[in-house]
Amino acid sequence: MRADDGNEGSFGGALRDALGFAYRHSLVLVVVSVCWVVSSLPVVTCGISTLGAYAAIRSLRSNNEVKFGEITATIRRHGVNASLLIYVPIIIGFATATYFLTYVRTDSFQYLAIAIAGTYLFIFLALVVLTTFAVLSRDRSFVDSLSASYTWVVGNPTHSTTLIFVYAGLLLLGAVSVIGLVIIVPALLFTLHEGVVRDGTLHSPSKA
Repeated sequence: MRADDGNEGSFGGALRDALGFAYRHSLVLVVVSVCWVVSSLPVVTCGISTLGAYAAIRSLRSNNEVKFGEITATIRRHGVNASLLIYVPIIIGFATATYFLTYVRTDSFQYLAIAIAGTYLFIFLALVVLTTFAVLSRDRSFVDSLSASYTWVVGNPTHSTTLIFVYAGLLLLGAVSVIGLVIIVPALLFTLHEGVVRDGTLHSPSKA
C-alpha cells in the first residue's frame, strides 16, 4: 500500500479546510500576497519572502492574527537556508528553459528530451522546497524539515500530483488576471500547502 492510500480523507479535508481558512481571512491573505510579490521582485529575496509568507499564514492560523514577532523569528532562524534552497529549483528551471529554447532553434530531439526531464525535475524540486518552507514555519530544524518534506513528496505520489494540478490551476486562473495573480494566488497557494502540512501529513514538529 502506498503511503497516501490510508489518508485520502485527511488530505481532502486539509484542502477543504485551507479553502475555508482562505475565505475567512481573505483580506489578510491579500496583504500577504502583495507583500510577497513586492518583496520577491529583487529575486535574491525570494527565499526569505516565501518563508515569511508561510510564517505569516502559520501565525494567522495559530493566533487568528499575524504576529510579526513570529515571522521575524522564523526568518532569523532559517532565512539563510531558505535563501539558498530556493535557488535549487530556480537554477534547474533556468537550465530547462535554456534547453527548450535551444530545441526550438535547432529542432534537435536531444535538447527536447533534456528539457522534458528538466521540467519533471523542476516540478519535483519545487514541491520539495515549498513543502520544506511550510515545515520550517512550524519551527522545525532545517535538516529535519528538508528530510521530512522529501520523504513526504516521494512517499505520497497521489497527494503530490494533486497539489501540482491544484497549483497549476491556480496559476492558470491567475494568468487570466494579472491583478488576481498578485493579490490572491500566492497566498492561496501557500495556504493550501501549509494546510496540508499542518493537517498531520508530515511528522510532528521537533525542535532543533
